[in-house]
This record gives sequence, structure tokens and C-alpha cells, in this order.
Amino acid sequence: MRIILLLYVMLMMVSCGSKDGPCRDDYDCNGIQVCNTATGKCEKIICTDDQDCLDPRYECLDNRCVLKTPTSSE
Repeated sequence: MRIILLLYVMLMMVSCGSKDGPCRDDYDCNGIQVCNTATGKCEKIICTDDQDCLDPRYECLDNRCVLKTPTSSE
């Protein structure tokens, strides 16, 4: 039983990455954060798509709600 527990703990350490060091992708952060690859830091999830932004004038871009840029088709 101890061996199974030890293997489980080791597997969790490998699969979850490290919150202390720089992240390379979202898997290095916990489930409520995403990796900002430019800074190498885990950040709180703000949005994943445009519907997460409360104001329809905004769109989700790189985990941020930003004002939509006008396009010629609108």
C-alpha cells in the first residue's frame, strides 16, 4: 500500500508541474490558473472565450477582456 501511495504522489508531482518555477504551458499551473508564456507565471483565468466577457463590446484575447477592434464587415 505504501508503494502505491508513493507512486501516486510521484505521479502527481510530475504531472502538475511546479507553481514555484516558471511555467511553460497551462499544465504547469493549477486548475484555476493559466500560464502566461511571455512572463512564465501562472495567472488567474479571466476568460477563455468572448462569452466570458460580460460586455458584448469586449472579446477575450490572451486571457484578457479587451475592447473589440472594428472590422470592415461590421
